[in-house]
This record gives sequence, structure tokens and C-alpha cells, in this order.
Amino acid sequence: MSIRRFIPALLVTVLFTGLYSCEKKPAHLELGEEMVDIGSVLMTDEPKAFEVKVRNSGDEDLVISNVETTCNCTTVDYPQEPIKGGRSVTLHLTFSGKEFFPSEMTREVKIYSNSEDSPTLLYFKVKVLSPNVANDSCGTYIQYSHS
Repeated sequence: MSIRRFIPALLVTVLFTGLYSCEKKPAHLELGEEMVDIGSVLMTDEPKAFEVKVRNSGDEDLVISNVETTCNCTTVDYPQEPIKGGRSVTLHLTFSGKEFFPSEMTREVKIYSNSEDSPTLLYFKVKVLSPNVANDSCGTYIQYSHS
């Protein structure tokens, strides 16, 4: 093959390869953690706040359209504006243990977005304690009585 034929073929190949590689990746929601342990909360305490990082690992803007929780015990504050590709934001969550009996539980949060695998699932663990039970530094439980 002569050099005169080879150079145009090479240029066409480079052009098409360049155009193909310029395609943008769709928006993709990644969680900093899929399971968060928020520790313990007393049934009578104020709600416990915690945060979760969310990253758009795609190139297109990520839009969170809705967030659903498994109960009214959890609220989520999430950004209403689009999240640019490669950027991260923080979801602010609050859990209230007032409606529960003492127990350990796992709760689910569904994050709806324009990500291909929407909804994205986030889980958190919490231990709801009775007001007359405390957790000491060794992890044992102490029952207090009123005499």
C-alpha cells in the first residue's frame, strides 16, 4: 500500500475514533456509602441527623427527582438543582425514634433520578433505645430503675 493511500485512511480512522470517544457518559448516581450505621437514639430524643455523599460519575447532569423513605420517621433534604458530571453533593437525613419500641432496625431510602439504574437504594441501621436504658463505653446495656 502506498503512503498516499495510507495517510487518508489513517486520518479517517482517527476522525471516527475521536468522534466516538467524545460521546458523553449518561448521568450516574453513586453513593459514598450504601449502608450507614447511625448508632443509637433514645425513643424520646430529638431526631438524629446524618449525611450521605452522592456523586455523579457520569458526564451528563444528574437530576434527583424524588426521594422516598420506608416510614415517616425519616426525612431527606436533597438538592433540587442538577449535579454536574464528576461533582458530589450531600444528602441531609434525619431519623426520629419516637414512634418505635426499643429495637435494632434497618431503613431503606429510594433515590429517584435520571440515572440509568434509578432508583438507587440507600440503607441505614439504627438502634432505638428505651429512655431508661443507656449504653456504656464497653457496649453493654444498663437498665436504670427509679427507687
